[in-house]
Amino acid sequence: MSSFSDAGFHACANATGLLVILHGWHDDTRSMADLLGAARVIHPDFDCYVPSLPIRYFLSRARAVDLAERLFADLDEKITGYGNGRYREVILVGHSFGAALARAVWVQARGAKLNGDLALTEARPWAVSIKRLILIAGVNRGWDPHLPVGPDIRIQQWFGNVIENICGRNFLVLDVRRGAPFLTTLRLQILKIQRQIDRRDTPIVVNLIGTLDNVVAPGDNIDIATNQPVFHLEVERSGHASILQFWDRTAGDGRYRAFKLALTGSADELAAHAMSPDFIAEMVGERAAELHVTTEPLAAADNPDAPTPHAPADVVFIVHGIRDYGFWTKRLANRLKTFAIEQRKTCHTITSSYGYFPMGAFLLRAERSKRVGWFLDQYVTARATYPEGTRFHFVGHSHGTYLLAAAIDRCAAVRFERVVFAGSVVSSRFKWADFTTGRNGEPPQVRKILNYVASQDWVVATVPKALEWISYFGQGRHCGLGAAGHSGFSEAAAGLEQIRYIRGKHSAAIRPDTWDGMSSFLLADTAEAPERGAAIPTPRLVARHPHWMRAIAAAAPLAIPGIAILLAGIAAYLLALIDGQPSSFMGLAVPDYVWAIVLVVYLWVLGRILTKI
Repeated sequence: MSSFSDAGFHACANATGLLVILHGWHDDTRSMADLLGAARVIHPDFDCYVPSLPIRYFLSRARAVDLAERLFADLDEKITGYGNGRYREVILVGHSFGAALARAVWVQARGAKLNGDLALTEARPWAVSIKRLILIAGVNRGWDPHLPVGPDIRIQQWFGNVIENICGRNFLVLDVRRGAPFLTTLRLQILKIQRQIDRRDTPIVVNLIGTLDNVVAPGDNIDIATNQPVFHLEVERSGHASILQFWDRTAGDGRYRAFKLALTGSADELAAHAMSPDFIAEMVGERAAELHVTTEPLAAADNPDAPTPHAPADVVFIVHGIRDYGFWTKRLANRLKTFAIEQRKTCHTITSSYGYFPMGAFLLRAERSKRVGWFLDQYVTARATYPEGTRFHFVGHSHGTYLLAAAIDRCAAVRFERVVFAGSVVSSRFKWADFTTGRNGEPPQVRKILNYVASQDWVVATVPKALEWISYFGQGRHCGLGAAGHSGFSEAAAGLEQIRYIRGKHSAAIRPDTWDGMSSFLLADTAEAPERGAAIPTPRLVARHPHWMRAIAAAAPLAIPGIAILLAGIAAYLLALIDGQPSSFMGLAVPDYVWAIVLVVYLWVLGRILTKI
């Protein structure tokens, strides 16, 4: 039985192909009927299918993975059942979110899964019949939450953020936000398939981009990280929705010609009209520049035995924490590359920065999710940059540790060999055992973890520890905020080693005297990390936390909410003084407007502390 309504299936006699049209948000009946009419004129010998997807609203609660799997099963039934193998060609057309679904159908037909497993099963027999993918104003890389958009979309984003912060519940639109697990897995699957299949089995992919699209930016539309050959065609005088309006008197003819070229044009014809590589680089160059990759080994000219940087090697992500610009990451990268040369290895480092992240934003779940998406997007780009066999590692400090834990928790396709945590703000109850054990024949997501626990990390022992019992619930499967940098991880797991206790505060484990130990753990094949750090050179170890540190950690779960209540109480008291009647303060009559000014200044100071410090 079909999962979607068959009212959108239009059959013709002796059809030789099937054209599937997948709509996006807010696509009205007229625009989709216009698109369908044009398709039937261009391909009169094709059956056409326009399934009615439950995504009419921007804040739909449907899940992208469920929709993609249902759509694939539905098409498989139609092609193998009704089509009975007679479709020599299948064309997938998707607009907006429908473009992501079109790509998801293709990867599933090639044997990929969308649940995170990267292993490919046997492809469906009709997979080779998918000759063409037409992506119209698609969110192919994912929409960037930091790009300026129109006020209507900004309001919807704000509303979605409020719901995510309060309830932790996501909307369908967040499944195609930059770095979302669904989109990350989809892009990694496309990359894997492209590296394995014969180029002759790769469908022609055409990306239609409206020149007036103010919903999906070029950097969000053009996905160069999947290594999939794509012809990018600009459609003049067309926005995100109007690109489908072929009936428009002023620009309809141009839109129709572009759509017809996408449907029927040969590779040579498409190449003649496609955007040049230089133009594509110009449009996405600002986005690509966010990934800072250093590929040349240090002192390579002085070391003739140094391996080539183009061979499979070690790649290390180094990610800073909140209230930190990450300058130290460049210095650690330098030390890692020097150590690699000493080991006659090649080490590349990625020291991208998500910018200064203040405490107030750190406390908001939606803001942390945006940075997790940023990290996952960086991961996909890095996987595309380096060849198969490259070993990926990670060093994170403070909020950087949360990014890694949340990334592997939300997206099972993410994998790292060795991970170093310093000043971790991840819950001490994080279940590493679920990620260090392979599933369904797949390798584990993380093989080895080294967690540095500091003796005087009052930063972690206060706010993150106070929030640990709250954030543990409803934040993914396991990942929440916590005090693993103060107390360590409480649940044992294969490959998890902890160094207790390194003398110092929140930045104790990222000082230069620990870098040799990190380098050995990450890059030396025989390195191990026992509980006391005997095989890892680690200075300044002490036996336990000082008494005052333990007192702070014990009081934090009550002190932090108490401080919040106190600050809210002060604001409420000042508001109550603004009643239109003068009040006295130290024997002096104070007009209510003075208290209003005091309240505004008070709230302004609190806002500056939360957003700038």
